[in-house]
Amino acid sequence: MKNEMNQGNKIIMIVAGIVAVGIIALAVASIRPAGTEISGGPSKYDAFAQCLANAGATMYGAAWCPHCQEQKATFGSSFQYVKYVECPDNTALCIAKGVQGYPTWMIGSTTIEVGFDKNTTMAILASSTGCVLPGDEPADAPTVSSPRPGATVTSPLAVSGKVSGSWFFEGSFPVELVASDGTVIAQGVAHTPGDWATTSLIDFSATLTYPRQAHSVQGSVVIKNDNPSGDPAKDKQMSVPVTIR
Repeated sequence: MKNEMNQGNKIIMIVAGIVAVGIIALAVASIRPAGTEISGGPSKYDAFAQCLANAGATMYGAAWCPHCQEQKATFGSSFQYVKYVECPDNTALCIAKGVQGYPTWMIGSTTIEVGFDKNTTMAILASSTGCVLPGDEPADAPTVSSPRPGATVTSPLAVSGKVSGSWFFEGSFPVELVASDGTVIAQGVAHTPGDWATTSLIDFSATLTYPRQAHSVQGSVVIKNDNPSGDPAKDKQMSVPVTIR
């Protein structure tokens, strides 16, 4: 009888230990740095990060840098779309660029921000590039209903959504499919079935065709306003991050 009791106690202890380990594992899995996004779906900063890349903004940093880690955590999974240079692995380039602190954000050779401040850095990046932070979109902000952010796209690619009539000139505006390295994979023209001479949001659609890619490529669908004036200050664009096949 005593042996049976001892064996029963051992079984109870083993079960209790397994349950305890499971609880600890769940607790650890639920802890993640503030500001990070859970992977597996589009992040709210996807379009913003892609816009920064299209504007030529690059972050120079180091893996050991605490402020760089804060900046990456703020973007969460959207950081995959940010142009980033790891300076300890690219010392000559960072010296040539004049990088003196981490993180440093630059467009070309122009520094737009050094360091990270959770209250100001993202706003500075937005104002320096013309990219719009989530939540700051104007009432007439364009929307792309297809493809959705993070979608895998193939040719022919149907692009549709709504923009203000001011985006059109003679009833059309350009649309591009651009790889993350800046390579333009496809170009097309968006049209509207309605009257484009309006400031209201109206439907548009376009179809892009391109050769099938040998392997998946990260990139974006970019819609641009038709700006016959040639004045860069009047340029507008919106990017939707996608995986290109």
